[in-house]
Amino acid sequence: MKPRGKSVYRIYKTLLAAYGWQGWWPVTPPRGIFPGYKTLVRLSSKQSLEVAIGAILTQNTSWTNVERAVVNLNRAGFFRRPFDFSVGRIRTMIRPAGHYNQKAAYVRNFLGAIKKYFGGKTENMSKISVAELRERLLEINGIGRETADSIILYAARKPVFVVDAYTLRIASRAGLIAGKTDYEMARHFFELHLPRSAKIFAEYHALLVRHAKEYCGKNNPACKAGCPLLVGGLCSWNGWVG
Repeated sequence: MKPRGKSVYRIYKTLLAAYGWQGWWPVTPPRGIFPGYKTLVRLSSKQSLEVAIGAILTQNTSWTNVERAVVNLNRAGFFRRPFDFSVGRIRTMIRPAGHYNQKAAYVRNFLGAIKKYFGGKTENMSKISVAELRERLLEINGIGRETADSIILYAARKPVFVVDAYTLRIASRAGLIAGKTDYEMARHFFELHLPRSAKIFAEYHALLVRHAKEYCGKNNPACKAGCPLLVGGLCSWNGWVG
């Protein structure tokens, strides 16, 4: 294994020690209406659907906005009987998440695929291989690679590494990948150098998001303010952003 490959797991352990367990994906507990963080464990049918819908709604917006939309959906009982809701009703409830016209259509597209391929139950997604599930999801209008992989990892609890802008930024600054590495190359790189574990993949992704927000900002990285990767000798980025 190349030195940079060995650093992948060391970075995970360093971030875990620095920030603790993140417990992604936020999901609403039984009899609740507000999503909360928890360990990646067995989800109910309602919860797996909520995670999948959340992955769609989080496109181009903050989680705070998505949470407001999820609360609206919870109050309306959407996750108990999703096929009873029209696009118009969905649009109204998810308005806080932004781009609600498009996202309402995406949600309905996803529900149509769940009914067609999985008997109307999101938990059935876990019964097929990652490759087949990914192919099915990417056929759905409105679901790209990051959204599909988020659904696979957090809703179906199957091992696929989710890559986002935070992943690419931190990995390139730490010298793991080239600055212009594309999504699939980055995903395969992380999967190659980590134990194939949905639990580790989920937590690593969450930790990278946390680290990006704490230290590794796009324009003003706080490298000299105690960055755990810099302190641990796992990143030599000097804080300069061109």
